Amino acid sequence: MAPTLAAAVDRAMEDLYRRARVEAGYNATLFLHMLHDRGGLGSARHLINDNPSEGYTRLSMAGRLDLTVEAVVVDEP
Repeated sequence: MAPTLAAAVDRAMEDLYRRARVEAGYNATLFLHMLHDRGGLGSARHLINDNPSEGYTRLSMAGRLDLTVEAVVVDEP
């Protein structure tokens, strides 16, 4: 059975949190709480409309825009 879009986005966002922590040293605890409260789609909608979010700014300064919610949304088929 194929995963729903919402479940796939949830997994992608949780993976993004782990990668940012390991690869960029950015422990985005507020993002993790948001994922639990709003889910992946709700969090993505919120963060994309919060220009720029703190996480986006920090990851940009670290040269890791590939670890932003925006990058995941653009890369998903």
